[in-house]
Amino acid sequence: MLLNVGRSRLLSLALCGAFLTSSTVVAYESQPYKWVSGTAPGQIFPLAPDIALDILESANCVKTPRPEPGDIVCQMEWTTDETPNQYTCAEMAGLFDVPLELIFTLNPSIEPDCGNLRPQTRYCVIGFLEPVRAWDGLCGPPHGNATCEGTDAQCCNAETWTCGDTDEDCADGTCYEGDCLGDVQYSTDGTCGFQHGDRLCAAKQGNCCSMDGNCGTGPDFCGKKICQSGDCKWKPEFSESGTLEVEL
Repeated sequence: MLLNVGRSRLLSLALCGAFLTSSTVVAYESQPYKWVSGTAPGQIFPLAPDIALDILESANCVKTPRPEPGDIVCQMEWTTDETPNQYTCAEMAGLFDVPLELIFTLNPSIEPDCGNLRPQTRYCVIGFLEPVRAWDGLCGPPHGNATCEGTDAQCCNAETWTCGDTDEDCADGTCYEGDCLGDVQYSTDGTCGFQHGDRLCAAKQGNCCSMDGNCGTGPDFCGKKICQSGDCKWKPEFSESGTLEVEL
């Protein structure tokens, strides 16, 4: 059984081989990509044409492919009307409240002036570029910045650079990225403050960020005119420009 990848939808994994074909013939924008149903409702993955038919198993079931890093993962489509124009890209972005740049990222064949949109054609309006995922359980900077998100254990432990799902793995100050606020907000390397992206200190890193941008605990980090954020024993003041003002 051959599947017309561009026009069919998998009704249910339980109904193996049963498909619903749309009565309206709608083209797909993303050559050389082809779109197939994903495992999550409304989610579709791109496939290169040369592997599009290889997703059929011997029992005529559709096997959802795992997207590769850099693939476009589209979560919602939108179909153009019969007369799209150079303003249609902005219309799509406004309609779905997404940045205009995302429309071009998700649909790489669209020209910068949006002048080559085709009528009655599906375009991706919500989605993302597939990141490097830590399917082997190794994450973070030592492992190509692989993310734990989307894997079985969704917190990247900055002490072991492995994915985990315990409270310790996901704790502020330990979790580098994933199902946590991450290193962009809570330091995992002991550096903090305005010198280091305004990151805060927590848990194992200490509860105070000193004026020199280091996390710690006690009077050397939390003391008056020593602490810039955290459990400070005084209230630091910042200027309108964001500069920390210290009276010496």
